[in-house]
Amino acid sequence: MEKEDLEELNKKQEMYRHSMSHILAKAIKELYPNVATKHKTTVAKVERSIRHAIEVCWLKGRIDVLEDTFGYTISPERGKPTNSEFIAMVADKMRMKMRLLNK
Repeated sequence: MEKEDLEELNKKQEMYRHSMSHILAKAIKELYPNVATKHKTTVAKVERSIRHAIEVCWLKGRIDVLEDTFGYTISPERGKPTNSEFIAMVADKMRMKMRLLNK
């Protein structure tokens, strides 16, 4: 690929990530309270449980599965995804699998 093509692709990916982060933020604001209500707990506990699940995945999970699911989309400085990144990537992966199954 040409350098200009790569730069354009990176720019489009960044725009996509930015727009998705706004959509995801809105969804999370609804998701956490709904999960908390359903399971008779608090929003803070839901958030903390998701964060803990991510931590366990990153410490004890299979590296090949993590790389396949998340690839290079996670910030190298942090080393693991945020709750929003994790939910978005898992949801995206599930959507892609469902499309393949429905063909």
